[in-house]
Amino acid sequence: MLRGEKSAIPLLYLTRVRDPTFHEDAGLIKKQAASNHTLIPANYPLASAAPLLCAGITVYASMVRRKMNQPGKSLGVIGLGGLDHMAVKFGKAFGLNVTIFSTSISKKEEALSQLGADNFVVSSDRNQMKALVKSVDFIIDIASGDHLFDP
Repeated sequence: MLRGEKSAIPLLYLTRVRDPTFHEDAGLIKKQAASNHTLIPANYPLASAAPLLCAGITVYASMVRRKMNQPGKSLGVIGLGGLDHMAVKFGKAFGLNVTIFSTSISKKEEALSQLGADNFVVSSDRNQMKALVKSVDFIIDIASGDHLFDP
């Protein structure tokens, strides 16, 4: 893809199609080209574009769809991986109060200093968890491990 130009590669998505020889959906899959392309600004680093187009849009769309782009709301983010980084960044850009819940205290510095989260909670600390009951408007949970939802 060239900087400042639309992608020459059409985006693809999969759809279910009907088999004309059957009266019911045969579950066949067909690739179709999407009609829109993404323009990457000429001065934007290409290495930074991929996370925004993948993890970024996944988190952004979920937040906007649930009206979590309004300043003053409170966002909880469970875990601190790639998608979670984007959730914190978008949350702060939207003017949200962002709390990160993690099992690892070692991520506290990154969460608060580098990503700008407002709060960091070690989720195994029952007192910290109880102190935050009903304190967030929305939670993004992309943590891969098994975890309880109750404090």
